[in-house]
This record gives sequence, C-alpha cells and structure tokens, in this order.
Amino acid sequence: MFLSPLLLLIRDTKYPARRALHVLRKMESLYLERLTDVQPDIDCYKHVLRVISQSNPRHNPDMGEEADNLLSVIEERALLLDSDCFSSVIRTWSNHAAFAALSSNPSLLSSTERKINREKAIFAAKRADDTLKRMQDMFYRSGTVHIKTKTEDFNEVIRAWSNCKVNGAAKRASELLSIMEDADDDDIKPTEASYLSAIRAWANSPDPEQKVNEAETILNRMLVGFLHFLRELYIYLYTFQYVCIEIHEM
Repeated sequence: MFLSPLLLLIRDTKYPARRALHVLRKMESLYLERLTDVQPDIDCYKHVLRVISQSNPRHNPDMGEEADNLLSVIEERALLLDSDCFSSVIRTWSNHAAFAALSSNPSLLSSTERKINREKAIFAAKRADDTLKRMQDMFYRSGTVHIKTKTEDFNEVIRAWSNCKVNGAAKRASELLSIMEDADDDDIKPTEASYLSAIRAWANSPDPEQKVNEAETILNRMLVGFLHFLRELYIYLYTFQYVCIEIHEM
C-alpha cells in the first residue's frame, strides 16, 4: 500500500499526526467517490495510529478521540484488529493524561484551569483503561492471538493513572499491578516501570493516610520480585557452569 512510504516522509514534518490523518482520509474519500480502486487496508490504519501515538498532546489535543474513531472505522470495515491497534490507542491516551497533569502547574494556572486539566487527565486515564479492558475481553471471548495484552499496555495504563491526583486512581494502579504479578503469562509480567508508576500513583494520591504505607508495600513487592529474579539467575548460571564442566571433561 502506497500510504506506508508517504507516512515515512510525513513523520519528519511538522504535525505528522494531522498530516497522516489527512492522507488517510483523502484515500478514503477518493475510494468512496469511485475515483480510485485503492482502498486503505489495515496496515494503513496501523501506521496512522502509530504516528498518532507518538504525537505531542500539546499540539494535538484531540488525537485521543481520533485514535478511538479509527478503531471504530477498522471495526466497521471488518478489518483485522490486532494488538498493535489497541496498544497505539492506549499509548495515545496515556500521553494525554501525562500532558494534562504536567499542564496543571499551580504557579502558572488559575484554580479553574488546574481543575480542567485534572479532569482531562482523569478522562484520558479512563479511556486508556477502558481500551485495555476491551482488549482483554476480546481476547478471552475469542481466544484470538491477534489481540493480546502485553506488559507495555499495562504499564501505559498504570502510568496514566499515576498522573491523576484523585481518589481511586492509585488503587486502580495497584489493582493493575496485582493482575500483572498474579498472571501466569510472562507477556504481562511487571517490570521496574510498572512498580515505579504504581508508587508514583500513591505519591500523587490525595489520601494522606494510605499513600505512604501503600507506596512502601509496592516497593517491598518490587524488591521481593528482584530477589526472586536473582535467585533464578543464580540457578541458571550454576546449571550452565555445571554443564560446561561436564562437557569439558568428556
């Protein structure tokens, strides 16, 4: 599909997300008007979603909604949704939550403006979370390998909630971390970033009674996981050394 090389050029221009959307919509329009036989395929939509997920929310405040709209179009056209599509949408909303929180500087904004930005951060975190839930539901309903959550997807949602200074945000971040820890699937096991974002969520919590204890609990869980990793690494290295000695003595 000729959109792919076009997007490689667009990526280095100003406001690449808007330009990518413009090219995609032009393709859709030409096809619907029967001016061309070339119809955008799933790779086209995935490329545009990827560009959107890398865009700066400061210059593209509506890209979360645009990403959601593209998911709907993909479904309406009965194209094959996969993990990459959902991951791009989750990352887009997570970036919007982070930017909204960053824009709530009390020294620069009025109380009304800070409240609006906090609400934007919460909305973006909810959209990222909803997309993750939808991803999980589709996987469990169909068992398709095309849609499967990864550690990065959970990390992005936890990061989104870590930017929300509201009751319930830190608790949800902890819930997601627990899901990762309890999973038998290595593809969603927590990383250092998972724990640090969850700790940050509690640091930003408005609940003074819980924030210190919960953050300390997560830190301890992180250390336990690290010690378990060191133990597994030691067993592996010891076994490897033993095998090497046996081979050498043969």
